[in-house]
Amino acid sequence: MGTFDLALGKARTSRAFQAPSSAFVHLIQLGQPLFSVNSVGGGQYVILQGGLPLVVNGVLHGALGVSGGTPDQDEAIANAAAALLQASNTKE
Repeated sequence: MGTFDLALGKARTSRAFQAPSSAFVHLIQLGQPLFSVNSVGGGQYVILQGGLPLVVNGVLHGALGVSGGTPDQDEAIANAAAALLQASNTKE
């Protein structure tokens, strides 16, 4: 059950900031400039690997989040899914 909430939070984070959720991991560590930012918005933002914004022709259409594996696995699956979506939008 928790992986669903994590995936949703990763997607929400990448959509809100229009960047991969992993882009902020190094910034939230103790002593870094954005430490504790993941508590903003009632903890709805999840700053872990696995969230990607979905941009088609420069327009943000949403985001996807993946959770359930290791951080590297989540990110690899998210990248593969985003690539498939991008490929399906370029076919005519």
